[in-house]
Amino acid sequence: EKEGVDLGGRRIIKKKTSFLFLDKNGELVQYDYGYYNAKQFLTVGYSVLEKRNLGNKTPTLAEVKGKLVGETIPDFTAQNQFGNTFSLSQEKKKTVLVFIRGQWCPYCNKYIESLQNIAPELNSKNTRLVIISPEKPEFITKTISKTKTMYSVLYDENYEIAKLFDVLYTPEKKTIDFYEKHLGDDFKKSRSDDSGRLPVSATFILDENQKITWVHFNPDYKERASLEDILKQ
Repeated sequence: EKEGVDLGGRRIIKKKTSFLFLDKNGELVQYDYGYYNAKQFLTVGYSVLEKRNLGNKTPTLAEVKGKLVGETIPDFTAQNQFGNTFSLSQEKKKTVLVFIRGQWCPYCNKYIESLQNIAPELNSKNTRLVIISPEKPEFITKTISKTKTMYSVLYDENYEIAKLFDVLYTPEKKTIDFYEKHLGDDFKKSRSDDSGRLPVSATFILDENQKITWVHFNPDYKERASLEDILKQ
């Protein structure tokens, strides 16, 4: 019905023709909405089964693939560095979403600094740029200090946004051990948990209807979307 369905005290249906894929315990595996023909719906169903078969295991860097062009991202909310709540659907604008690993990553900081150069062009194209960080607010403050960015930097608590975009992965144990040894609390205590999970440093462009129109996804954290490509797309 129009007022939605209450599942475990959470109202999650926001669009008409919504599809909720639940496991045997009633836990939400995936939420989709919109029209699908039979072939498309089967494709979605198979992807849900594949996701479910992974259980709670986060993929490795070699396994994570990222969302594809043409897929629609459900609405999400998160707090930015100004203490405001950001909502993907709040404004009808094109959105550039940039995932970073954290303020401890020099490649991330350098990239965020460079993104400042395209702010005027993005504004003229009615486009907002949002940075997604897995780090807690006190560590995001370090990102702001190091990069002087004025873009919104969102705290991706419990990696919920990274999960929506399928960019979350678990590094190899030797990599986690290396980071913890050399970065200390900047790595170990900066995130929602101590799993060591990180997002791929991917960039997504979404249209006004939250559909992905362009993706830069490279498992190599040194390779980032070029400013020229972002503006072109």
